[in-house]
Amino acid sequence: MNTNSHDILVALLSKLKIDCITLDERINAVSRELSDVETYLIKMTKTDFDEYRFFSPRTDSQNYFQQMEYKKDERKKLDTELYYLKNQKKNLQEEIQQLETVLAIEKNHTVELSLNQRDRQRAAKQLHDDPVSSLFLTVQKLERSQLDVIQAPKKVQEELKEICHNINQTIDDLNEIIFDIYPSLYGHISIKDIFGKKAEILEQKHGYKVDCRIEDVSCETILSVIHIYHIIQECLLNIEKHANAKKVQLIGQNYFQKYVIEIHDDGIGFSGKEDDYGDGLKMVKDRVILLNGQMKITSKSHHGTSVEIEIPLN
Repeated sequence: MNTNSHDILVALLSKLKIDCITLDERINAVSRELSDVETYLIKMTKTDFDEYRFFSPRTDSQNYFQQMEYKKDERKKLDTELYYLKNQKKNLQEEIQQLETVLAIEKNHTVELSLNQRDRQRAAKQLHDDPVSSLFLTVQKLERSQLDVIQAPKKVQEELKEICHNINQTIDDLNEIIFDIYPSLYGHISIKDIFGKKAEILEQKHGYKVDCRIEDVSCETILSVIHIYHIIQECLLNIEKHANAKKVQLIGQNYFQKYVIEIHDDGIGFSGKEDDYGDGLKMVKDRVILLNGQMKITSKSHHGTSVEIEIPLN
């Protein structure tokens, strides 16, 4: 959807909402008039005709009944108008809901495109910084080995072992980057297995003490599971890059049609203000909004950070 179409839809939505408010005001006015007529008719019905003549001696029976019929006709007209107005309001509300749905879909699509773009940019940077650089160094070592193959065969053997190790490491790095971009390419996504292994890596390679209690997502929508994977992955990357933490707690559980995520660290923290979110937390927030979820971040300088997220699964 281009900018002009979006602006037209927003303007139309605004007009429909104003029309709905005007209708509400008219419905309230007609309802008050109808209530007054109903009150009058009840009062007149309860008043005996003789009693009415006693208080209004100049009024004959014909005038009395004419007045009753007039009020009944007025009630009928007000009833009809109120019915028409309520139907009109219902139709307006349906149009408003349809427009809001279209705009929400457009917004989600825009956020999705933005997230995909940022994922691609980060993947490109990772490819440049790690696998590409590693392959470049490997090629240089192979070129040097060609010169030493006759004069120093043992040295070449050692270098070839190192080169094989580097190539295998590069393959692992590439698989990790590909999985990060599109995890469903590898088949069924088990959040429990993925982050169970991630917790082991954080402990073995980076020395973190990790308390990992995470369940697989009880959801058949693969896109939701992928977004939840990226949300948790982004939070853990944020801890690795910025937190300078020693302890990490990762909790993910299904709870009454929701997937609840809690990630705590004892790192350096930050102000906790949304204005101070980095790109990683901004991407997490965008994904949470895309899934109609809620996110709360609690943090203070030198007092760690807690991220609490609820994602509806229905």
